[in-house]
Amino acid sequence: MTQALVNLYEDLLLRTPGPDELAFWESALVSGTSLEDIERAFRLSDEYIDLHEVILPIVALYQGAFGRAPDGAGLAFWAEQFRSGAASFSDLLGSFAKSAEFQDLHPEIGADVTPEELVGIFYENLLGRAPDQAGFDFWVDLVASGRLTGNQLSSAFLESQEFQDLGGDNLRTFLADFADGAVDEDHGSLIGGGDPDPDPDPDPDPDPDPDPEPEPDPTYAVTASASRASEGSSVTFTLETTQVAAGTAVSIDWGGTSSPDDIDGTLPASFTVGADGRAEITVHFRADALTEGTETLTLDVSGAAPVTVTIDDTSLTPAAVFDPETGRLEIGDIAASVTLGAGGTSVIVSAAGRASVEVALASLMSLAIKDEAEVTVVGSDAIFTDTRQIDVDANARLIVDITYPALSPTHQSHEALNLAGVRVGGDNSPSAVWDVVSTASGDIGDKFLLFWANGDAKYYAGAPGGDYYNVDVNLANIELSNIYVDYLNNGGDAITEIVQTKVGGVPNFEARQQSLHDNLLANVTDAAIDDRFHGQPDPRSEAALVFGERPFEDGDPPQAFSQADAWDALHGISRPDLEKTYVDLQDGFDSIPEGTIGAYDGSNADDWIADRLAPAGVTTVEMGGEQGKAIAITVNPDGPTGASDHERYQGVLIKDGGTDYLDLAHGSHVEFKFYIDPGWSQDEGAKQLSGAWIMMQDAVGSLNGGGRFSIAEYVDADAAAALGVNGGDFAGFRFWNSDEGWDEYVSFEGTGWVTLAFDFTGDAHVWSLNGEVVYSQLVGEFEGEANTVAKTQIVQSVIFNSQNFGAAQTYLYDDVAVTGVSINPDLYA
Repeated sequence: MTQALVNLYEDLLLRTPGPDELAFWESALVSGTSLEDIERAFRLSDEYIDLHEVILPIVALYQGAFGRAPDGAGLAFWAEQFRSGAASFSDLLGSFAKSAEFQDLHPEIGADVTPEELVGIFYENLLGRAPDQAGFDFWVDLVASGRLTGNQLSSAFLESQEFQDLGGDNLRTFLADFADGAVDEDHGSLIGGGDPDPDPDPDPDPDPDPDPEPEPDPTYAVTASASRASEGSSVTFTLETTQVAAGTAVSIDWGGTSSPDDIDGTLPASFTVGADGRAEITVHFRADALTEGTETLTLDVSGAAPVTVTIDDTSLTPAAVFDPETGRLEIGDIAASVTLGAGGTSVIVSAAGRASVEVALASLMSLAIKDEAEVTVVGSDAIFTDTRQIDVDANARLIVDITYPALSPTHQSHEALNLAGVRVGGDNSPSAVWDVVSTASGDIGDKFLLFWANGDAKYYAGAPGGDYYNVDVNLANIELSNIYVDYLNNGGDAITEIVQTKVGGVPNFEARQQSLHDNLLANVTDAAIDDRFHGQPDPRSEAALVFGERPFEDGDPPQAFSQADAWDALHGISRPDLEKTYVDLQDGFDSIPEGTIGAYDGSNADDWIADRLAPAGVTTVEMGGEQGKAIAITVNPDGPTGASDHERYQGVLIKDGGTDYLDLAHGSHVEFKFYIDPGWSQDEGAKQLSGAWIMMQDAVGSLNGGGRFSIAEYVDADAAAALGVNGGDFAGFRFWNSDEGWDEYVSFEGTGWVTLAFDFTGDAHVWSLNGEVVYSQLVGEFEGEANTVAKTQIVQSVIFNSQNFGAAQTYLYDDVAVTGVSINPDLYA
């Protein structure tokens, strides 16, 4: 395969490979990389792209235009122009067409080369012949229609077999010399046939002083550091030359629509070429208060393509408008930021692409945010004062750039911005301004903290112990609590971050720690409302009234689990901080660290107590492969087997150490893997019927005198026939609820490990099989409603039950996980 690799280098990169390169790719071939993959890598390499998109087009145009390969300096200059984007193939062609060398060789072609003329000189100087009509028409049509660029035309001619036969070796030699820095000023034609045969009768007295070679013509190229600029910014124009002496003044023509007033200083009349052949001129565009619209500035140097810069008028749309007579600053229909200037003495309003507006802070009486504007206030807490109004339209937004680090003994307070001046339609209440105010973080917790810290500061203002009976302050706090209740009812997670609490008016983190969640909900308890608004209308929303029975949680000291937490769990409030995985058997009984849930972690078979009749054993077995260890429940074949005998079920019950129930509230999740043995269907008498029973109750452990079960069981065809399940002709999963009995049958023909999951919510009981919902029962207040089961509040336990068919059959479970919030405080010890 070595020769195939050499061929790839010679065909695609036009060079021979080095020994290290060959060794690398030969190793790749041995490792399984195909030759096609290597070719694809070559075509995507930087070397291939630079060769075919930069170097070869320049070489082709030199050979086509001048009948020779480029000199080293010319190739290096134009290659850099191509790579940087400062010049294109068309720019290079235009510069060549204006040169004296080109005009001497092609006096019939003007400064603008047509597709016909370009194709013609390529045939003449790349293939060394006049074009055939069909080929000529083909290439001209592709170029003229835009389907082929000049770069692509160049590559097509250079890569053709006809050129390769004429000059392929010369091209490779030239590229090798260029890579080594050995290209002289006149490399000669790539398609020349070499030295002619010696003259058989040479002149005996040749001219001892032949005419010297003509000097190369100078070249010029102009670029700009940016094609677009704004008022107040600068652009640098650069002139690149060859064959131009240092100190030469190159004349400039300036054009475009800009006027002298748009530019600081005056525009120079010429470049002065430096020793490196370069020159630069930097132009600064003046920022003014006039609205001229978009303008242009064009620089033109003879022999080079002109360069145009577009100037955007930043005065066209100011960032804000200030009325000095009223002290009112209006910002409309933009995304802007408001910051304090140096020393906090001024307000600066800025927005991307707009002219900034600066206003003396002492002169600012009111700030108006209008017409869907979004204004971010950065480090400008001095703007939030009692004397300054901030009027926000209902469809605009005020974004406060503030973050709240967690409290600690060394950091005991939250920054409180005075939101008293923020108004929507003249209303400053939390419910009026809640939708228009947010924090830069976008975090809902930061937003609630912003409003809470503002209200808390007012509560303690002027009263060290807190102004407990200030009606206005209390009404504002109740409104914020009403908003928080709506947030919780819409599925928001409880915000349990500790907030500033004071003892005797002084922040004391260690003496009293209370969460924002408990603070806000304490405002809407029945006791708090009766105390603060005794004999007055109840300010709570209809939704907040429900929270009136919630126990008060003062957080002194903070408790791992409280009556208030239990109330939250029973009322469907999302509390990720309380959610735990109470049983987590991912790999048999020995993989769970001690203390996962206090005294019970489910990692020992002794924690799985018998349900009805005890099975013969509950052990760990090694499955091998990815499954690892699994839980094996082996039935006792000596127990009852009759279809009418309920004790034919043998199983294990998951409780807290066999003493306390799990008592998981709404939102809990039970998941496990169950093994369907593919060999049992071939074993005579080996039947399979096994599953999980989810036992549910109300909060006090009873429901109409008994519990409610949601059951999922797998039944194979032999077991179904023996017990008459679903008419006896069935194989799959059946589902039970205590209101309807066996309510759903789902056929299933697969074997091996399957995953079952049960989600327990206040609205539905849902079973999923391998990630897809297969059975769902809505929850109602009463039994007997269509497609409903009686409402329950907790999952007390999970039972894994198997049928005894008179044989010591082993049923396999694995990856058992029971997750949720328990109202049993013992599980939080």
